[in-house]
Parts: sequence; structure tokens; C-alpha cells
Amino acid sequence: MQRGDLPKKSGAQLAQAIRAMRPHLPIILATGYAERLEGFAARLPRLPKPFTQLNLVEVIALAMK
Repeated sequence: MQRGDLPKKSGAQLAQAIRAMRPHLPIILATGYAERLEGFAARLPRLPKPFTQLNLVEVIALAMK
């Protein structure tokens, strides 16, 4: 993945590319869209927008397990 590729990728695609480079890095998808995620992205912790500070704390705790 190159720097110029970022605007062309969805959050799910970016997360998958990051996971390929750093398999143990926790990833959280934060999205304001009700998009239907499949495969790899569907298994990631998700933080729907708008979110509260408590929502953020909860999803970070889940991602760090």
C-alpha cells in the first residue's frame, strides 16, 4: 500500500491492508454509514458514529482482548 492509495480505499479495505502488514495490531472500524460489512471487516470491533466517550472506551477494551 502506498500513501496515494489511501483515499481510494474504504475503511474495511484499509483495515485489511493494515492487518496484512501488522497482524497483531488491534483495529477498530469507526463508521457513520450503515454499510454491510462482510468477511474480514465484519469480524472487527465497530464504533458507530456518532459515539460517546463511553462507547469509545468500551470498544477499545474489546479490541485489546
